Amino acid sequence: MKYTIYWTDNEKCRLRGAGEDTFSRDVVDFKSDREALLKAIEIQNNFDLDEDNYEDLKDLSDEELKFDLYDTDLGFGDPVVFWIKKGSKKIYDAGISLKDWN
Repeated sequence: MKYTIYWTDNEKCRLRGAGEDTFSRDVVDFKSDREALLKAIEIQNNFDLDEDNYEDLKDLSDEELKFDLYDTDLGFGDPVVFWIKKGSKKIYDAGISLKDWN
């Protein structure tokens, strides 16, 4: 199934106003919502999930993974995932619009 992950690199915050945010819309085939959520966690935390990192996440439910995505410090400068869609249905929404972001 095709999933769309919409996110920003949050450069402006990371560089304390000296940079410009880039917004990305990644469309990827995943077998499950869980795979899409794990990819979003990779994006937002700036690391590839290897077996060591995955150990901390494998016992979490999909709802707990969504909470992990939602519970990010926007002022820290790490990337931020706005939403994930499975087809046309959102499976995750941070509740942040582009209007709110700017």
